[in-house]
Amino acid sequence: MVDDAEIRRVAAEHIRMQGPGAVAWLTEQAELAAANGHTETAQTWREIAAAAVLILKSQSEPLN
Repeated sequence: MVDDAEIRRVAAEHIRMQGPGAVAWLTEQAELAAANGHTETAQTWREIAAAAVLILKSQSEPLN
């Protein structure tokens, strides 16, 4: 199991490298892992993709 801080760190790193397209890439990695029977790995990729969505959303929200 990967802790939440590590999930967020990896998500942020993928966003830095790939921009908003990181979410699609991360989701694809989850699908590939699942298709190959790697359920724990797939779940980790899904968690990273979800964290990436939250990071991108927080970056796009205006500051009040």
